[in-house]
Amino acid sequence: MTHLMFDGYGVKASIALGNSNFINQTINLVLFDLKIKPISPAYLLPYDYGLVPIDEGLSSYIFLEGGHLTIHTFPLRGCYFVDLYTQQDIDPNFFHKVIQRYWPSAKPKSRLFSANRNGINQSEAFDPKSVFGPHVMATVQLTSNTNLESTNRFLEGLIDNIGMTPITRAFGLYNQYTNPTFLSSIVMIAESHLSIHVNLQESKMYFDIFSCKMFDYARVQGLLEKMGMVKSWHVVARGEKHDPRSTKRKAKIKINSKAKVALNWWKEKL
Repeated sequence: MTHLMFDGYGVKASIALGNSNFINQTINLVLFDLKIKPISPAYLLPYDYGLVPIDEGLSSYIFLEGGHLTIHTFPLRGCYFVDLYTQQDIDPNFFHKVIQRYWPSAKPKSRLFSANRNGINQSEAFDPKSVFGPHVMATVQLTSNTNLESTNRFLEGLIDNIGMTPITRAFGLYNQYTNPTFLSSIVMIAESHLSIHVNLQESKMYFDIFSCKMFDYARVQGLLEKMGMVKSWHVVARGEKHDPRSTKRKAKIKINSKAKVALNWWKEKL
């Protein structure tokens, strides 16, 4: 089991972080080089005309057996965030080498780090004003049966609880059609993503919130305790605050009011 994260800064404008074809191709190539076989295609979501114009970019995720690979790109900021959670054992140095092959970034600001998902109870100390936000990771021993409907509903309910901005509905799948051993759910938010992976044989849930803004993550632990016993709890900071003055890249033309309503029309049913 491996959980690796990478914050890439100082990306040159020639690296097409906002190009869906490029991201779709490279996220698959990263897994191919790591020898991790996905169980779904990559899902790509453009994030345009958001609350903060300079935050426009692309989010992509791809399901693995009991895990995921995500990348959130910020072309105007010249940075991206990668999150890999897999049941396989992956060497961090090799992971870093593969990431740099397709999404080269400047070393001084970038950061590679890993999470311990077994029995740890730790919150990294950080200054909320100097980071993008926290990454919360928890392992929960479930006390009742779960399914895709319950995990999807939990994630969507949590979005409102912690004041995030949904940009998709929760989506999930089982790792195989017959006799599945894992189920996975994920929902993309303007602030990054929330995910759940459940080992059905062990009734163990691996839960993540990756957020690019601060929130009261302490209350999340109480919500998880309603589902079972929290066996591990790990919080790390993601991303230094990028100085927008360091780039001359421009945001897109402002969206008109009708198009803005149309883009968010689906949320009225939530």
